Amino acid sequence: GRISGSTGGGKVAVRRGRQLVGPRRAEVEKQGAERKAGGEVEGDGEQDAAGSEGVEYSLRARLKEETERPFARLREFVLYASAASASVGGLISLTRIIASTTGAEGVQPISETLPNLGIDVAVVIGCVLLLKADARTRERRLARMTRGAKLASLKVEREDGSLAKLSEFRKQKRVAIVIGSWDEVKMTLRSAEAVSKQLVDVDVLVVPFIIDETNESVVPEAWLAPAKLASSWADWVDTEKRAGKAPSEGGPLLIFVRKDGRVGAR
Repeated sequence: GRISGSTGGGKVAVRRGRQLVGPRRAEVEKQGAERKAGGEVEGDGEQDAAGSEGVEYSLRARLKEETERPFARLREFVLYASAASASVGGLISLTRIIASTTGAEGVQPISETLPNLGIDVAVVIGCVLLLKADARTRERRLARMTRGAKLASLKVEREDGSLAKLSEFRKQKRVAIVIGSWDEVKMTLRSAEAVSKQLVDVDVLVVPFIIDETNESVVPEAWLAPAKLASSWADWVDTEKRAGKAPSEGGPLLIFVRKDGRVGAR
């Protein structure tokens, strides 16, 4: 049932009941999700796998990345063409140098060929470096989109007890995610409770995710939507840590998601 858990400056409703962590919690919540969704697979089709280490991204994610950089392919084509042209020019210069050193007649002097060879080599090296930089940028964008898609698919509990994906609040709410231990989350909710009316007025929704074991869980309110299906949330937090976007320790993690679905601040 519901009880009032004192948080100092106000009272946040909490439920009694052991909150599981680790493999056991993941197994229990997975079974509950399958019963609720009839075996429906979580996610919104944005990704084939999480993280950025050897990942194969979905066609949808790749197309979305290309829409953000519409001239990336043209730039790539120009760089490849320039590298190929410089390689051919360098090969010609190299053969002229070899011919000149063997005493062949009618060839361009080495004093003129060497600068041309140097220019061709510099162009090839420059193009390769730029292509590698573009590839790293593209990989980072795809990884960011993958993490964003995974975040959008995470579920919370509404005030009426129903479950909803974070993506359903897009263009409606600014989401403030609080991740930490029960004591850390409780301290943050204590501060938010005092301004809960203002939070509702400015369309802010607080989403707490408790990472440790506790006998209590937060009851949803108009300004408060606790995280559900904790195994999915834990996977996402682990992905953020691997990407260096979340500290592994040192207090609660606060993530603010704008109405357009982009992460605004951490």
